[in-house]
Amino acid sequence: MKIKRFQAETAQGALEEVRRAFGPEAVILDTRRRQKTDAVTGRVRRFVEVVAAVDFDVEPRPERPRPERNRQAAWEAPAAPDGGSSGAPWAAIAAELHELRALVKELAGARPAEAAADPRAAKALAHLERSAPLLAIHQVLTDLGVPAGLHRRLAAEVLNGLAPGRPVTREAVLDRLHDYIGRVASVAPRAERAAGPCRWVFVGPTGVGKTTTLAKIAARLALQAHRRGVLVSLDTYRLGGVEQLRRYAALMEIPMEVAHGAGDLRSVMDRHADKDFVLVDTTGRSPRDPRHRGEMAEIFGSVPSLQAQVVLSATTKEEDLRSVIDIYRPYPVSGWILSKLDETRSYGSLCTPVLEYRLPISYLATGQRVPEDLRSASRRNLARLLLRWRGGSDPQRRAGVKEIA
Repeated sequence: MKIKRFQAETAQGALEEVRRAFGPEAVILDTRRRQKTDAVTGRVRRFVEVVAAVDFDVEPRPERPRPERNRQAAWEAPAAPDGGSSGAPWAAIAAELHELRALVKELAGARPAEAAADPRAAKALAHLERSAPLLAIHQVLTDLGVPAGLHRRLAAEVLNGLAPGRPVTREAVLDRLHDYIGRVASVAPRAERAAGPCRWVFVGPTGVGKTTTLAKIAARLALQAHRRGVLVSLDTYRLGGVEQLRRYAALMEIPMEVAHGAGDLRSVMDRHADKDFVLVDTTGRSPRDPRHRGEMAEIFGSVPSLQAQVVLSATTKEEDLRSVIDIYRPYPVSGWILSKLDETRSYGSLCTPVLEYRLPISYLATGQRVPEDLRSASRRNLARLLLRWRGGSDPQRRAGVKEIA
């Protein structure tokens, strides 16, 4: 069901607008004459307003461009702003919801007999009443930067979980989302809690922080869990890539080796078969590069015991995140790491790996410090991360990413 408000100078003009937009299947819910005084000029504008609806099952006609005065109905949820930026302030949304409720009461009181006689009109009025909470939920999701493709699913979860009669406030929506994320988010086992040997290779696009993240996990294993291990670099293409890992290894007093290709890596793994952990750093390349895919296939083919930890940057656009996930999912992945959380205040795009793909998240990288800026993933801290309220007044929801626990 789609509902709109149409305005024109005459009743005939308003009905023509309805027919152009909705076709002959449109249901007229209300028609009335109105007037509006211009606050600047004092001139009074008189017009006819028609509220009409059409069922979603009916294909509406393409809508012609309309004059500016024919504004969209208040109950149509606004599109997400470009780049996931925050939408209208909550006060504006509250005003729209107030208008919606008033309109529902107005129409229901003015046309009870007609609504009872025409089931399509009754259906339209019921849909109008249901649209108000959906608009509120949509606004919360937009403010959080949640990708539009997830709005319908999350809105349904919120509505189904709300207690009967509970108002659809911002806090109510956030509470339901927190419960939902805590229920469906997937968490991968941590290296320091593994019962057996850990054989991980760190992969991901260029610049996502693979080497630094590897060093943080190595520090946990060697310095905190007192495990014996070795660091291995396959990153022989990037200038300084090997030296960066070598410095980390020296600081932690962990052996470090360089492998030139999949065959050499297999020999290194054999030499260190007695170690508790072997962490392998890889070349930073575009995952779409055919050479990179070939190298990945060779690595996993040569060393079947290797498992991938895919590093995803929080600064990556949602569309690119989806592409990266699809490229790496066919490999033997034991966990996904969300990195660079300190470099953005908008985490909505991370709903794609966490809620849409439901990937098992192992760690959250929150800065450059080794080993301090690393958090083990949990359903609780994933929910807290995704529900950061951009521009809100709640200090807990605006807290820095360092406070994720």
